Amino acid sequence: MRLRRLMYDVRMLVTRRQREELLNDEIAFHIEQQAAQNERLGMSRAEALRVARATFGAIPATKEDFRDVSGFSFLESVANDARFGARRLLSRPVFSATVVATLALGIAASTTVFTVLNAVLLRPLPYDRPAELVTVWEHSRRSAQPGANHEDIAPANLFDWQRLNRSFVGFAWYNRSVATLGGGDEPEQVVTSGASASLFPLLGIRPVLGRFIREDEAVPGAERVVVIDESLWRRRFAADPKILGRTVTLDAVGYRVIGVAPAGGGFPRETAVWTPLTLSASSWATRNAHYLDVIARLRPDVSVSAAQIEINAIAAQLERQYPTTNADLGVNLISLTDELVGSVRPSLWLVFGAVAFVLIIACANVAGLFLARAAANQGELALRRALGASRRRLVQQVLTESFLLSAVAGFLGILIAIWSTQSLARFSPVAIVPASGSLGLDLHVAAFALALALATAVVFGLAQATGAGESALQAHLKRGGQQALMGSVQQRGRRVLVAAELGFTMVLLAGAGLMVRGLAATARVDLGFRPTHVFTAEIRLPGARYSAGSGLSERFYARLIGDAKQIPGVEAASAVFMLPFGRDNRVYSFRTASEPATPQRANFRVAAPGYFGTMGSPMLSGRDISWTDSADGRRVVVINKTMAECFWPGRSALGQVIRIRTDTTPVEVVGVVADMKYFGHEAQPEPEMYVPHAQVQVNAMTVVVRTRDNPSRVAASFAAAVRALDSEIALGRVSTMTDLIDASLAVRRFTRGMLSGFAAAALLLSGIGIYGLVAYSVTQRRREIGIRVAVGARPRDVLTLVTASELRTSAIGIVVGAVVALMLSRALAASVPGLVMPDPIVLLTAAGLLAVAALLASAIPAIRAAREDPVAALRTN
Repeated sequence: MRLRRLMYDVRMLVTRRQREELLNDEIAFHIEQQAAQNERLGMSRAEALRVARATFGAIPATKEDFRDVSGFSFLESVANDARFGARRLLSRPVFSATVVATLALGIAASTTVFTVLNAVLLRPLPYDRPAELVTVWEHSRRSAQPGANHEDIAPANLFDWQRLNRSFVGFAWYNRSVATLGGGDEPEQVVTSGASASLFPLLGIRPVLGRFIREDEAVPGAERVVVIDESLWRRRFAADPKILGRTVTLDAVGYRVIGVAPAGGGFPRETAVWTPLTLSASSWATRNAHYLDVIARLRPDVSVSAAQIEINAIAAQLERQYPTTNADLGVNLISLTDELVGSVRPSLWLVFGAVAFVLIIACANVAGLFLARAAANQGELALRRALGASRRRLVQQVLTESFLLSAVAGFLGILIAIWSTQSLARFSPVAIVPASGSLGLDLHVAAFALALALATAVVFGLAQATGAGESALQAHLKRGGQQALMGSVQQRGRRVLVAAELGFTMVLLAGAGLMVRGLAATARVDLGFRPTHVFTAEIRLPGARYSAGSGLSERFYARLIGDAKQIPGVEAASAVFMLPFGRDNRVYSFRTASEPATPQRANFRVAAPGYFGTMGSPMLSGRDISWTDSADGRRVVVINKTMAECFWPGRSALGQVIRIRTDTTPVEVVGVVADMKYFGHEAQPEPEMYVPHAQVQVNAMTVVVRTRDNPSRVAASFAAAVRALDSEIALGRVSTMTDLIDASLAVRRFTRGMLSGFAAAALLLSGIGIYGLVAYSVTQRRREIGIRVAVGARPRDVLTLVTASELRTSAIGIVVGAVVALMLSRALAASVPGLVMPDPIVLLTAAGLLAVAALLASAIPAIRAAREDPVAALRTN
């Protein structure tokens, strides 16, 4: 029924011109008939027509009554109001442009941030039933390290979990690394993952080409096969559909390509190449080597918390069965969504809250403009009401104008949001960009922007419609058309708007100030080394040509370090396995001579001679690793201060002997070095041991070079030195140490930048809003001010009169905002490490900025009013 009525209304609207012509003809016919009758009564033609028109009545009112009775007036009246409203808005370009610009910027900022929020947090992961996926980690109860609940898993423990659980559909395991990909013009390092055959089926991913790894290919001795990522396939192989069956080389070993995984749908996120992860029977029996990353799928009827309870019970059982390897070892389940985006969730919600405040402030500005406009339009509304317009038509008119403004603002806001979202994606830290690598407007974002535009249209239309009340219009007519002063309700509304703007701005300024102060404090944290003027480069030697035990790896890095020292501007050079602020960690067990039966745990590093001197980390006692610590020499280790204090408290650790993992060879402590921050500025130091590279040869090392000036200048010379030693070696991540540290703070810097930008925008909007409202208030009080000046008031008195009430209102907003900022800042401090609460300097600075802005915004129109000619002011209506 409603649809049929709507179609009828639309049809009537479409045929409006024909209907108007028929209506005009009908009215003309009636007038002509009456005129003819008047002529028969003896009137002249002109007199007959005049009397006929007078008898017929007002033609516009008759047409309006006909439209109302016909029942198709609503759409037509809306169309008429839209045309009339467009003309009115175009006749007031300053007001219209101000409203559209303010709303467009608010909608654009909100839509941009919501686009990121939707892409990163709200949009489901590109896997089948992602809510059932969890990552599984072992948890060392002895460690206070923030990442201790993310330790790799021993294969034997994983085997028992699969055998004993009832909560999981299946498990998949993988092992991330880097490898040199050959077969092209230039070798390149790519992130690789050795994966179980169950990984892709567990995630529910389908290949773009070919197939994924089979069970029979993930066993020792099987053919070497590889799955490549779609992005790598398109970039390096030009999306060649004949890639299947082609051989590519990884670390100088040939692999047959069997499939292409979809871009953004692979796992782990950075992986470009997947190979089968083969585990022998002896590997599945290992509990003292932890090197597997694990993902699992829950049964549909099992929650994460229920599965956690069951796997905790299994871990306790294994701890009782294997106390030597599983003591104090728990299991931690984390949903895959939390694993991928949990670290950025607080920052994104914080930024979204900040932009919501900016939108509210923008809306408060526009609301103030509409309030002022409503008072100014009372004369027109009163006249239309007196001529017979209903209140519904008056409200409809102002709502239509509001919808026009909001529609234009929403359209411009979406255009700005599209541009700003693309810019934000380019400059955002990697952790903010979603797994798909793209940010864009989808239906959810479009619906959000449309809802914002509609909400603002309704709110501001209703705010303006408050001036269409019967009592207000009658009062205006009684004043004889003289402009009305704001009523008490409008005055209170204006003061509430001013206080609310300042309160929200105070919260934003305080939040931005806290982030700035927190990051400044973080930058002053002692890292245990000097990161400036340090160049780093990751290198991975292919095992096929640098086999374990051959000594080739040691000789390569020794020659490379020597060549690096000859580069102009280089002060020192060395290499390390596990660089601070790097991507990975290794934890090994060891036994002390005093407690040989009790295994302990410490972070494991491999270092070349001169590493601590190159990093600028002071030796507290003993010596650094030297070139005399050869493979045939006495086994030695350098430990950090925390390890020395934990296991040899109150005595010297030098000369103490430990045995690492299952090796029975004694290793002597020859040096104690200062604690280095490996995992972040707030990370607590943990026991760490450094063994010479000559005695534990690894192929993957990070070369560190200390320079006298800009470390980036040695990059080209260093790359040439590597090519001179082995032209088939590809450099991995090349960076300065300060860039690596900055990357660890990228999300915080992003949050700080966004909050600071929004706070500056809020401060500007608040100042403009206060200025506009005060200027309008002064305009309404021109006669009063003119009278005061005429009877002897000085300019200073007028200035005090105008600014005093505004400053009182501003003070209320600032105080309320400071209280809210204190409450919200505690939550901010809990989610963002490094913040100190409370911070009176931040609050006082923010309050001072707002007070100055409010004073200036109030004083400018007040000074103008104080200088105005009182005679001209008294003549105003």
